[in-house]
Amino acid sequence: MLRPRPLLAALVAALALAPDAGAQDLEALRELLRDQLESSHFAGGLLTLVMFSNEFAVTGAQYSIEDGYATELRTLILPWHTTLRPGGADAPGLYLEGVAGRITAWQHVDDVWAGDLPGAETEVGTRWRSDSVLAGVGVELPLGEELTLTPIVHLGISHYENDTQYLGPGAATTAALLDGLAFNWDGYAWTRGLAARVDWGRPVGDALELDVVGRYDLRWADSFHESDRAQAFSVRGQTASLHGELSGPTGLRVLDGALGWRATLAERSQLEDDLFGNRHLVMIGGALELDGTGAWSVPGTAVLSGAWITGPDLEGWSLGLSWSF
Repeated sequence: MLRPRPLLAALVAALALAPDAGAQDLEALRELLRDQLESSHFAGGLLTLVMFSNEFAVTGAQYSIEDGYATELRTLILPWHTTLRPGGADAPGLYLEGVAGRITAWQHVDDVWAGDLPGAETEVGTRWRSDSVLAGVGVELPLGEELTLTPIVHLGISHYENDTQYLGPGAATTAALLDGLAFNWDGYAWTRGLAARVDWGRPVGDALELDVVGRYDLRWADSFHESDRAQAFSVRGQTASLHGELSGPTGLRVLDGALGWRATLAERSQLEDDLFGNRHLVMIGGALELDGTGAWSVPGTAVLSGAWITGPDLEGWSLGLSWSF
């Protein structure tokens, strides 16, 4: 990602040699840049994109971020979770969850050298993409009639790639220096982690239900099969979220199944890193839910949801379609 601290600091360090370096010293500049990027764990920031396949259960969303790079972010996430109760309703349950998703970010900068190389100005348009799958298993422990605690372990794998184009008088030189190091590369990472989920729910009146989910995630990620050691990383990420829902019936039936509604308010915090400068996100949304007891007679509930998401420098909207059991 175009992230000011690791990437631009590395470019500045490489530029320190530029006044005394000729074309024959390009490899020396690349080696300096490689060392700077590797020591900063530059590519490790992509873990934030993986962790953004989040507890909000947003299956499709579009974001605009005011970070100085005209960042646009698009997500396509397919979340799933269920609890099996082989020992009965009062016994601990086997909790299963999974996520498959693609997150794509587009960024633009007018001059990657910020005017420090007159005559070699280079406009950069770049696309970052992460494709990930993650599976988790846990034990749902009843703590009372309305409260459960679920410890979870995770394992996942991700593929990252960057595609960048250059324009301007310095395009050829910039590409020769940055390609394969900062831009135009791909790699893989495997992730593992722990999570704790607390669910609380109770009836409100005769027809409504209030549910609150609090969650903490701790994940580690290690790169492998990267294009260059400049993209190597071993990093950790932490998130915390609080998710509240009020639901009830609409009194309508579709395909002979009961149609319900749900209103959602959620908050998510990045505890160690940020999403393009945003550590805290708030979501306000709603959904329609159709159970499978009608004409189609399948287990579970189909959910069509929409939401508005905001952060300090972020605005977004989402449209989601999911299935819960």
